[in-house]
Amino acid sequence: MKKPYRNSGFSLVELIVVIAIMAVLVGVLAPQFIKFVEKSRMSADIQNIETLCHTVETFAADVDRHRITIPHECQIDLFPAVNIL
Repeated sequence: MKKPYRNSGFSLVELIVVIAIMAVLVGVLAPQFIKFVEKSRMSADIQNIETLCHTVETFAADVDRHRITIPHECQIDLFPAVNIL
C-alpha cells in the first residue's frame, strides 16, 4: 500500500527569501516609477497651459482684438524647481 502524499507547503526560509527578493526589487524600481510619474504630471501641466493659452487667443479673436490685448504668440518657459531627467 502506498503512503498518501503529504503536501507540507513552503518552508519559512523559502518565504523569507522570496520576500527579501521582492523588497530589493521594490527598492530599486520605486524611485524610477516616481520619476516617471513626475515627468508625466509635468507634461500634463504644460499641455493644460498651452490649451488655456490657445483658448484665450481664440476668445480674443472671436470678441474684439482691439479691446483685449494678449501677446501674438503664447510662449511657455517652465523651469521646474527639481530637475527631472
